[in-house]
Amino acid sequence: MLCYRDRTYCSSYIKANCVNHNCNLAYTEQDKAYARQWWGGDDAPICVGDLQKEGCGFEPAETKNPNVTKEKV
Repeated sequence: MLCYRDRTYCSSYIKANCVNHNCNLAYTEQDKAYARQWWGGDDAPICVGDLQKEGCGFEPAETKNPNVTKEKV
């Protein structure tokens, strides 16, 4: 399967449950812009998985902004 940068991004960051912007598994706005440029549109194939593990650097969104609620899947 072809996907952007041939890597998997963390679903916790994408769902706004995690706010660790320094995580190498975060799909950032910059990544979105590069993926759009690479693919030529907003529908670039992105691989996403639940990569939250103990000690991964997970920062709950509630600690940064108490108004953010977790998205239910």
